[in-house]
Parts: sequence; C-alpha cells; structure tokens
Amino acid sequence: MIQPDLIPIPLELPPEQRLLPVNNLSFLKNRIVLVLYEVSRLTLKYSLKNAMGAANLKTELARDIRFSIEKLGGLLIKVGQLLSLRLDLFPAEICQELSKLQDRSYGFSLDYVRQIIQEELGLPLERIFIEFEERPFAAASISQVHRARIPSFPGVVAVKVQRPDVEEKFGQDLQLIRFLLSLIKKLKLQSYVDWDNISLELDQMIQEEIDYRYEASNLERMTVTLREHNIYVPAVIGDYSTKKVLTMEYIPGILMSDYIRAASTDPEYLEKILRLNNIDPKLVGKRLFESFFRQMLEDNLFHGDLHPGNVMLLRDSHICLIDLGAIGSLDSHFLRYYRRSMQALGERDYDRALDYSLMLCDSLPTGDIENVKAQLIQCYRQWDAKMNIRSLSYHEKSISSIGVQIGSVMRRNRVSSSWQLLRVFRTWGLMDASLNYLVPNADYMSLVGGYFRGAVKRSQLQLKQLGITEIVMQLTEKVAEFSDLTTIELRGKAVRKRIVAEQKTSSKLADKARKLLWLGIIVLAWIFLHQHLETAVSWLPPNQYSAWAKSVPNLAIEVWAGILIIWIYLLKIL
Repeated sequence: MIQPDLIPIPLELPPEQRLLPVNNLSFLKNRIVLVLYEVSRLTLKYSLKNAMGAANLKTELARDIRFSIEKLGGLLIKVGQLLSLRLDLFPAEICQELSKLQDRSYGFSLDYVRQIIQEELGLPLERIFIEFEERPFAAASISQVHRARIPSFPGVVAVKVQRPDVEEKFGQDLQLIRFLLSLIKKLKLQSYVDWDNISLELDQMIQEEIDYRYEASNLERMTVTLREHNIYVPAVIGDYSTKKVLTMEYIPGILMSDYIRAASTDPEYLEKILRLNNIDPKLVGKRLFESFFRQMLEDNLFHGDLHPGNVMLLRDSHICLIDLGAIGSLDSHFLRYYRRSMQALGERDYDRALDYSLMLCDSLPTGDIENVKAQLIQCYRQWDAKMNIRSLSYHEKSISSIGVQIGSVMRRNRVSSSWQLLRVFRTWGLMDASLNYLVPNADYMSLVGGYFRGAVKRSQLQLKQLGITEIVMQLTEKVAEFSDLTTIELRGKAVRKRIVAEQKTSSKLADKARKLLWLGIIVLAWIFLHQHLETAVSWLPPNQYSAWAKSVPNLAIEVWAGILIIWIYLLKIL
C-alpha cells in the first residue's frame, strides 16, 4: 500500500466531460452495416471535395476518420491506435490523428455490474464490498471503474468491471477487420507489408485486453521491477480479481493529463500545487525518461501505454504508473540490436545507429540501401541541430517530429518496420506528450547519453556486490556477448552487401517486366483499334498483324476498361 506521505495535495480542476452518462446497454445490431456506411460516407465526401480542388484535404480527412472511429468505438478504437504507429504506411496527418483516439464510452448500469460481479466472484456485490460507488469514475469501450472498499484492505480500491457486450461487439469488428485485411492482401496493396502480422498483433491485443488476469500479472511483475526505479505501481487484490473483474489499490495522485490541462488553463494555480507538494517537473521528466529506458533495456519489461492519463505525480517528485494492461517485452535478438542502436545514438554515431536500426525492420529498402541510410542520417543530424535552438517549439524538437520524418523516408522507400520497433516508438510518442510539459527544452541526445552513463554505474555497483566467482561468470558472459555482437556486426555488413546485389538483380528484373508491360500495352492497343476503331487503321495495307488482331475474340468496352485499369496498376507497382 502507498505510503501516506507520498499522497499529494490534490489538483482540483473544474469538472471535465470525461465520463459519458450511464445507460442501459442496447446491443448494436448490424454493426458491420454501420461501419460500411461510415466508410462509404467518407469516401464519397472526400472524393467530391478532391474533385473540386479543396485545400487541406488530408488534414480534414484525418480528423473525420478519427471522429468516425470514436463514434463507432469498440475494437475499431484499438485498431486505429495500432495503425497510428504505421508512419511507414500512412501519411503523417493520418497517423497523428489516429494517435489522438480517445477510448471513452457510456457507462453501463449497476444491474449489469451486480450480475458480472456475482458471476465472477460468486457472491452478491453487497456481501463482497463494504462500500461501492454506484457511478463509475471512468468508462471505456471494454470496461468501467468504480471506487469501493473491501474488508481485507485498509484503503480505497478501484474495481474494473468488463462490459457485458464486449465479446459480441469485438467479434463483429474482428470479422470485418479480417475481411478487409484479406482483401488488401488479394489486391496486393502495400505488398511489402506483412499484413498477417497485423492480424496476429490484433489477436494478441484482444486476448490481453479482455482477460484481466493478464493485467493483474503485469501489476505484480512491474511492482517488483519498478521498485528499483523508485516508481510506484498500485497493488493488485488477487482474491477479488478474475478474468472480468480486476480489483486494485486506488491511488489519489495528480494525473499528468490534469497537469497538462492546468498548465493551459491556470498555470499559477498549478505552480502553487507543485510547490506545496515539492514536485520539480524537470526531475519528474528525467525520472520518467530514465525509468522507461531501464524498463526496456535492463528489465525487458516496460509499460507500453505511457500516455498522460496513465502517469501520476506524487509528493517529492515521485511517480506512479497506472493501467498496466499493455506491457511490452522484446525478443533477445531485437533487444540486443536496439540497445546497441540507442547507445550509438547517444554517442551521436548515426551511421552505426542506423546499421543496427535497419536490421530491426521486417523489410529493407527496395532502392539503394546506402542512399536510404544517407537520408535517415540527415534526418537525425537535422533533429540534433534543433536541440540547441531555444526559439523552436517543443513539437519541432520532439521525438514525434523525428518519428514523422523517419516514417516519411521509410514509406517512400517501401521499408516496413517490425511491430516490436513500432511498439517502442509508440511508447516514446505517448511519453512525449508528458515530457513536452515537464522538460520543454529537453536535449534527447543528452538524456540518452545520461541514461547509459547511469547504466554503467549500476553495472559497476552490481559487480562490487558480487563475489569473485560471480564476477568471473559475468565477465565470461560479457566476452561471449561481445563476440556475438561482433559476429552480428560482420553478418550485418555481409547481409547489406547481399541485399545490394539482390536489389541490382531485382531492379534489372523489374526493368524487364516494365518493358514487357509497355510491349503488352502496344499489342492491346493494336487489338482494340481493330475491334472498336477500325477506321483509325483502315489506311494500313492488309498484313498478317492486322489479320491476327481481327482473329482475337471481340471484347466489350467494359472489359477493355478493366484491362486498362489492371495494366496501369501493374505499371505503378513495378
């Protein structure tokens, strides 16, 4: 349980329309029809606007897509948040809007809450809880949360209860999404992307989101690892938690989202509360940044959803992390490369950093790989140069801004990032929203370098605490790791050489294919003229080529239109 001296004086703000009203559930029928209606409406609206030459169309479309997804809710919110990572697939405007998706929903009535609690915990609500607030203080598409008290815990608890309609709604959404993904694969749109991985990622996300035993386990594991970082995690009450009900300690801290709202509406009041609670924003920002790096690179267990609503400030610049439904861990192979890449970035060795980063991608550039590297290095150098310009806005120097630039280069060169890398980027981007207000003049390269210096000190301290046998064992492991990394580096160079050779071969094949397609267009045009515009070739003397064209079975104009579209598409993708 949290120490009383860490609980801050609250930041009291005017009520915000965060929570939508409670209602009796009405199950959505024909949800697929509603989704298809929204897609058709947006397609028609923006096709007409595009034809009329409207300005700022991409930004307006991105905003409308977000509003439509928020209106439909359910699994589509999660899909939108997932696709917001794909700067390598979609324009920056679309990704930025999708990243703002808010998972808010109507609360459901206490009758449903009673029913689920009795089914899951085996007793009526009144026999389990001493107190139970009827109105939820938070609601989303999957669950809602109530404050309560139980006999076995001295403080207030938060009880998360799953919505009764989750499985039905998510099932319909999943059917539709799988259909769309199969259609994309058949049409070979963005063929360099592994669309099957998106489906697998979605399946895993759903499993973890609708089974609260995963989150309970995450809370217990993160409590252990984050204790070393001096970061607090709510205690889970295991006897009151099941697949559809999660009971945990309620933390009365200052949400970072409220901090941001106060900074915009009443900065003087915010400054007073920070002073009363002995909270230093820069220290909080540094602790949050370094903890994320430790979670990822040392613990290999990190909070994957660090948006401001999940970061809580406590007294004396302490931090509490909540909502641990999304926890990330990385494959050892990926983690090794990523650690080396970030270390090189902290040393401003961009060439080496990108050597490792490119090895983390699912696909590599279709063009000259060295040229792509040069473009990415230029992005990093420009970003680094901005760090010392105080007149630039935070947004121009943020992690998100460099992410947009890198995503643009990767999209142009048909490079597909791995989901592990995208998950890390997403957490960076979400954390960025808090760092914007905590350390507005942050120099990220210095922060990264500072983390690695601290990591070395922690490693040295650990060695001092070990006996000689353990030290020898650790040194042996380090030598083996160094040998392995050297091998990987050499292998990476060999792979790049092989890729360049393969790219030259592929380029030659693509060139031959384009020539054949153009030859095909000439042949098809020759047949079309003889079938539908014979007067245009009537001046030609009789010849075997004309006779052959006339012998081809006559095709309708609609068929020719279809052939033309297919041919243009083939020319475009080669």
